[in-house]
Amino acid sequence: MRKPRAIIFDDEPTILTFFKLVFSTRGYEVLTYTDPVVCPIYAENAGACSQKHACADVIITDYKMPRMNGLDLLKAQAAAGCKLTPRNKALMSGYLDHDKINEAKMLGCAVFDKPVELNELEEWIAGCEQRMDLSIPLAERRREARIPAPLHTLYLARYADAIVECDAVNVSNSGFCLKFPFALQHEQLVHITELSAAVPRAALVRWVSRQSDGSYLAGLSCS
Repeated sequence: MRKPRAIIFDDEPTILTFFKLVFSTRGYEVLTYTDPVVCPIYAENAGACSQKHACADVIITDYKMPRMNGLDLLKAQAAAGCKLTPRNKALMSGYLDHDKINEAKMLGCAVFDKPVELNELEEWIAGCEQRMDLSIPLAERRREARIPAPLHTLYLARYADAIVECDAVNVSNSGFCLKFPFALQHEQLVHITELSAAVPRAALVRWVSRQSDGSYLAGLSCS
């Protein structure tokens, strides 16, 4: 039997500390993120989820965060075929209008007002635990951590005869997650240069995901 895993998204460190304490006390492995992307742990998070198993047993996300709000994150995961049941996902916010609350509930997710009441949270977690099967493995975590890029970190992407500026979402020694105004092609060769650097890095497009604002996230691995 494995430990249950919780993933928490919130850009307030004190909130992440609170949730980490709650879940750690219940014996969970807890992964926290201040800056969300569609699928923060895995390299192959394309338009369709490539994982055989869920990435976590519970996911909780704040609504208001950098780059992507929590509702869009949950919708993008659903569209990609996330393996975790939406009943074990929750959206939280200090204020949400009825339309957004209904959208989250239509997905099957819970909604919490902030500050979250501990008793209400623990009652929901207990319900999630009844739906867990700890004999089923979770998808493995990415071997190398991605570091969220500072807002508006610009890169130049060169391919064929085209050159385009793109925003970095996160980076690692072995790859990038970049935001483009249009879709790249899977396995396309792209040369990436940070504007503050001089040497380009060759990278292959591994996945592409369309965002609600019409832009595209692309994951690229370096050769």
